[in-house]
This record gives sequence, C-alpha cells and structure tokens, in this order.
Amino acid sequence: MSTVRRKILIADDVEINRALLKNMFEDEFDIIEAEDGKQTIRLIDEHRQELSIVFLDLIMPKKTGLEVLLHMKKKELLSEIPVILITAEASNESDLKTYEIGAADIIYKPFSRRVVKRRAKNLIELYESKRSQRMICENALQVIERIKDAGEGMLPEDLMRDILKVESEIHEILN
Repeated sequence: MSTVRRKILIADDVEINRALLKNMFEDEFDIIEAEDGKQTIRLIDEHRQELSIVFLDLIMPKKTGLEVLLHMKKKELLSEIPVILITAEASNESDLKTYEIGAADIIYKPFSRRVVKRRAKNLIELYESKRSQRMICENALQVIERIKDAGEGMLPEDLMRDILKVESEIHEILN
C-alpha cells in the first residue's frame, strides 16, 4: 500500500530561493512552486486538501504575499494550512500585520536551513494534530447525535445531561 505524500507550496519570484527551499524538503514532500501571487492563489485553491505548509515570499509580482494571505483568510484556509512568510525586510509593523492576518511564522532572508526545517516541521505537526483532533470531535458529535436519537425518552435524565454537556464542550473546542 502506498501512502500519498503531502505537498509543500513554495511561492517566491526568485528561482534560487525556491530551489533552496525545495532542496530542503523534496525528500519528504511533493513540492509545488509558484513565481507570483496570482499563481500562488490558484495553486492554493487547487491543492488545499494536500498542502502541509506554504512558504510565501512577501514581495512578489501580480499579488503580494499579504494579498495572498488575505485571500487565504477570506477563504478560511489559515486555520487549515500553516503559512511561513519569507522576507528580507524586518519591520515590527509589517510583522505585526502579517501575524494579525494569520501567518503562522516569519522567516528572514538569508535563512538557516536547520531553523527553517525545524520551524516547518513543528508547524506541520501542530496543524496535523489540530486536523486530527477536529476529525475526532466531529466523529464524536455524530455518535452523540445517534445516541440521542436512539435513546430519546429511554435514557436516564442524568446520563442525558452528561451527553448534552459533552456535546456542548465538543462544540466549544471546534469553535
């Protein structure tokens, strides 16, 4: 049985920057590349289910990294796909704006291979854990609904209260 390899999107208008990142991750992931913001948005929309992470350059032609982030926020993708913004310019104002929109991290050029790999690995694991927890909660809600339907009027009141409490707590976790 073969497993489907997850994908990483590397969006940068400078080919050497894409090549550096590709070299770091191509042994473990399928790599998709974009050289401008419009192409990045198209690839995110096409591959959203398979993406483990997006490396996103701040300054790109056609659409900037911030415009791509805003697109992802509008489509509610930033809770599903971590984005590491890559930039050469460090400014508290742009960093704050980037984090407020929803970037998971910022890496400054030139970057350390080991630091980039560790940050990406941590974010991928965190987001995959969140995805897994969400699926478990959604499955639990389905089971609770079936229990409520099957036991309506037959379950003891205290058990029904406990079921409703657990259901409410799961909804809080999901929101």
